[in-house]
Amino acid sequence: ADPTNEYNTAFAVNGANLEITDNGSTLSVPVSSLGTDDQNLNLAGNALSIEDGNSVDLSGYLDNTDDQNLTGATLSGANVLQIDIEGGASTTVDLSSLDDSGTDDQNLNLAANTLSIEDGNSVNLSGYLDNTDAQTLSTSGAAGDISISGGNTIAINVNDADADPTNERNTAFAVNAGNLQITDSGGTLSVPVSSLGTDSQTLSTNGTPGHIAISGGNFTTINVNDADSVIGNEYNTAFAVVGANLTITDGGGARSVALSSLGTDDQYDDEVPLRTPIDVDDAGKSVAQGYVVENNVQEVINAIAPITSKAARIFYPPSIAVDASTNGTGRTLNLYTQYTAQFATPAVASAGAPSAIPTYTAAELYYYVTYYDPAVFANVSINASGVMTYDVIAQPSTYNSLINVVFVVK
Repeated sequence: ADPTNEYNTAFAVNGANLEITDNGSTLSVPVSSLGTDDQNLNLAGNALSIEDGNSVDLSGYLDNTDDQNLTGATLSGANVLQIDIEGGASTTVDLSSLDDSGTDDQNLNLAANTLSIEDGNSVNLSGYLDNTDAQTLSTSGAAGDISISGGNTIAINVNDADADPTNERNTAFAVNAGNLQITDSGGTLSVPVSSLGTDSQTLSTNGTPGHIAISGGNFTTINVNDADSVIGNEYNTAFAVVGANLTITDGGGARSVALSSLGTDDQYDDEVPLRTPIDVDDAGKSVAQGYVVENNVQEVINAIAPITSKAARIFYPPSIAVDASTNGTGRTLNLYTQYTAQFATPAVASAGAPSAIPTYTAAELYYYVTYYDPAVFANVSINASGVMTYDVIAQPSTYNSLINVVFVVK
């Protein structure tokens, strides 16, 4: 009379068995005996079938593909990219987040031996520090060859007509009669020793007690054995003329010397000797060669006077334009009147200068043509009044064509 004690009370897989339990007992069956619901799909041609089941024909779906082509990409504005697709709707992409000012510029930085790149990594260059470019030049043993270490060799071709490598060497180097001379097979070259300057230097104190300095160089400290260790009592304290004496006073007392014993520095020009006798007015170098050598100031003045007087008598007239644009014969140009006209009305004068430059009369001058361009001028002559006659035979090819005129005071 109990309607519930026939119910199943458990249903489970236990081990490899499927078990059902009710009030009466538990019954089991091996799970393997139940088989599985595993099934395989198979596609044969356009027919799709399932194991132990049916099949379907897929032919109707063959032209329904998902192939599509992108048809365009357009940048709208500065940061919006529109992408178009075949058979579909367009879409846009906001590129503003990618904007880094529009460049990929990066800076390199070298700190000690580490090379780094902006927004990137770094490398240590220490291993390359011994990779120097030090190289040595040398001769390779073959005449005329120059080699560089770790590199190639080149031949230096010297045009030595007589093929004698020794006859270009200097054979003498000496000071002769005030000149420094270098001699080789081509002759002797000279330069006055006086033009080389001197290595004269001046000793002085540099403001510090005990220091002695040399001009253009260093200084040294002079240690004086001062028994009383008082540095001030050796100083001179007075230096004066007292009566007829020159007197110097220091910590030890005063010392005097008669001024008359010092003599004077009065000298006449013929009493002042030259440090090195020179030849002013001739090309010679010594009396032994037959030339007069000046030994004092008076002799130099006497020799220079006629030379300078000659130099002052010679001068160039101002620049004068000569028309050579066309050929012609027997043309004339009054050089004297051109000279006086320009000197009478100078374009500019310094403050306080007279308005005109002094000139000579035509009769006080000699006139010379020292040079003319023979490709442009011919039959050039000049008379005693400063009138030049000339022919123009061709036009100048450059602005360097000229006639050179010199005036000499009679």
